[in-house]
Amino acid sequence: MPFGLLFEPQPDGGLHARTAQDPETFIDLRFTKQADGSWQLVETAGLPGLGVQSHPLVLAAAPAPGVTRFVSPADPRYMHLDFLVTATSLVLDVHLRGEPHAAFELTRVPDAELPRLRAALGGAPAASEAPAASEAASASEATSVTGLDALIARAEAAPGDAEAQLSLGRGLMAALSTNPAAGFRLGGQAVKALRSAAALDPSLAEPHQLLAIYHLHAPAIGGGSKAKALAEARRYAELDPVKGPGFLAEMQRAAAE
Repeated sequence: MPFGLLFEPQPDGGLHARTAQDPETFIDLRFTKQADGSWQLVETAGLPGLGVQSHPLVLAAAPAPGVTRFVSPADPRYMHLDFLVTATSLVLDVHLRGEPHAAFELTRVPDAELPRLRAALGGAPAASEAPAASEAASASEATSVTGLDALIARAEAAPGDAEAQLSLGRGLMAALSTNPAAGFRLGGQAVKALRSAAALDPSLAEPHQLLAIYHLHAPAIGGGSKAKALAEARRYAELDPVKGPGFLAEMQRAAAE
């Protein structure tokens, strides 16, 4: 089901995003900075027949380089949300009671699309187009079988389209995070799609970031290799001089553990 999230900067320095299909079906994410400097996420969602549930979550240790995790402070095993933000996408992975609950891939939209997205989401116009407001995501593909089938079909229909291959790689990586048991099948497909994207458009940085994450965490029999992970991280740092060096440093620390 396509939907969008528009992260709007708030007067207190936080971020707020909300999307609604109808009054009973919605997702609301509110990030706020606490007095001690830590970040809190309040995730509120409503579903017909189930009512509204709200969960305050706190920042936890990153499970992997590039991934931000929020957990329930009362019981970290009850719920956690993982965010993977790249130059062109946001992957949201939700676990409930230790089990995969939902996973979404959202594509970043350009600033020019913000008024249309804001109107579609029913939000009020922002006072200004601050840079943080462009952290918008739309046209999500849930990493369900249906979502993956659509990504695979698009990639097969356009084997020479780097963006189609990259979208497939993203979707497979998100699916892999929620279904580790399918690692050999999904991992191989993800690596193939990401390598294709990088070969078709050598200027793309994101395939190398995702390949680095895969190689760092995959078992050796599935292509895991710290050397490969660091090589991909170095290439990502070359192609993205803004975010790349920090990511490379995280990967180097993780590889040294």
